[in-house]
Amino acid sequence: MEFTWILPLVAGYVLGIVWSNLVTIGRTGMFVQKVGDQTLKLIINVAEDVEFIRAMKYDAIDQTGDSATTIRERNMDEYNFKRWKSSVIQGYLDNYPTLYRRQFVKFSDWDGAIQHLNQQHRKSR
Repeated sequence: MEFTWILPLVAGYVLGIVWSNLVTIGRTGMFVQKVGDQTLKLIINVAEDVEFIRAMKYDAIDQTGDSATTIRERNMDEYNFKRWKSSVIQGYLDNYPTLYRRQFVKFSDWDGAIQHLNQQHRKSR
């Protein structure tokens, strides 16, 4: 009977540890989401730069007057660019922490990633 004060002490200690871990998991989730969104922004910026360089390339090819080369280059570039976008998004999804993927990642392709990022941008306004 003399040690009845120990039970509330131990229970408080255990609840403190549980609460601390829950807060840590929540903060980690927020960090993962922000890093994931910043990564998507970076990927999209790279894609926009590639589009700009492709436009410059096509302008230079158009000046040569060889329409067959222009068509072939455009087709090859479009095919490779689609593959690159698909590969980047798949790599993003594969490497996103499993614990948070279901909660924060609501897309599975390039267009879905763009929509997700637009929604995040609207929410932050």
